Amino acid sequence: MASEKNLKRPRPRAEEDTLPPQSLLENFSELSKEMGSPEAAILSLMRFFSIEVDSIKSPLPDKLASFSNAEYEKIAPFFNMNPEYRASDWEIFSIPRVSLPNSIKDELLKAGAKAFRQSGPPSRQPNEGTRVEFLGTWLPEIIPLFLGRLYDRSEKPMPGTELSSGGRVEHEVFMWERVIVFLIEVKLEVMSGPKYWNFLAQVMCELESACQMNRRIDIQDFAIYAVLTDTKQWEFLAYDGAQRKFYRDEPISLSGPPLEDHWLYIRRMVQVCSRIFGLLLQGYINTLKAYATKSFQRGEVGDNNLKRSSSVPVPISKKKGSSLQRPSTDVWETLAAAAEHCQERFNDAFQLMQNKEKKAADEMAEEALALLRTSVKQLDLDDGLDEVEKLIEDWRVNGDDEVDT
Repeated sequence: MASEKNLKRPRPRAEEDTLPPQSLLENFSELSKEMGSPEAAILSLMRFFSIEVDSIKSPLPDKLASFSNAEYEKIAPFFNMNPEYRASDWEIFSIPRVSLPNSIKDELLKAGAKAFRQSGPPSRQPNEGTRVEFLGTWLPEIIPLFLGRLYDRSEKPMPGTELSSGGRVEHEVFMWERVIVFLIEVKLEVMSGPKYWNFLAQVMCELESACQMNRRIDIQDFAIYAVLTDTKQWEFLAYDGAQRKFYRDEPISLSGPPLEDHWLYIRRMVQVCSRIFGLLLQGYINTLKAYATKSFQRGEVGDNNLKRSSSVPVPISKKKGSSLQRPSTDVWETLAAAAEHCQERFNDAFQLMQNKEKKAADEMAEEALALLRTSVKQLDLDDGLDEVEKLIEDWRVNGDDEVDT
């Protein structure tokens, strides 16, 4: 995944919990060569040990359940995970932490006050729908920082897979409404005993579905991020579809005193929103790199046609049938590098904030935000809104008076 350098291995497992011994794998490899394929080798072993096909139980349920009915003990084996480990076999990841500028934090604090007045405090929210509404007050302050290159599509149906029949997710964030980069699953109570593991299974199914959605538009597997929350407990998750591995970041808990002190809760939510923004930024970078890879691979096979997608407005070569590199490859790589530079500046701001250098941290965060805006504008969205400040000024000077008809 994109932040692999930050990944940490989980605690070592006992020898009996690991993969089969290397000698056994080598013997099976030799048998596969001798029989012509791994499948033929397995059938040969089954015949030798008198194992009937019908006696082998699939790790998947006979009848596919929807996302919300997923069970961890049935889903985990599909990813070569042991349900009894209770997610201790998930690996650890940590994306670069970010600090947002005070101008954005101010808006988040205002959004927090609005959320409390609109939906009430988390301790008094009666159902998941209220929690979704509560969270929905903050997200509009974060996602627009990407100036329309990322879209939030609430309750958009997601297709089924071999794991699940599919379903809807509270929030799905797409790039250009095509590539899914981020999900949010909201529950009434996340830490509710055994149900917690099934909530994890639900997110696992959703992430696998998202990965397959991206594959259908010929985008290579990259880390897709998710949040599981009840607005009190915040779990930050990731899935690398290429490796079929799941990852967990350090959770954030707003239980205890923050639930009693509304202002303290709102201030802590700024930390949550910063983490979400960091995931979105990493997802944006991952997508740019995926398009760079796709462009490079098309150039390798001589695909330099003039066909363009209105949702991916990047120039391509006018030469056809050539294995020369497509100009769009350089464009994607340049955009990805620019986005990573923004990420570095946001992380510098975070480090300054950790050192209590608040003024320098805010200045660095403002610089990072300006760099991000410049970077995303290089992806011409053609919606006429990139220079909204100029549009507002023009309206104030030359616009018609509002008339109630």
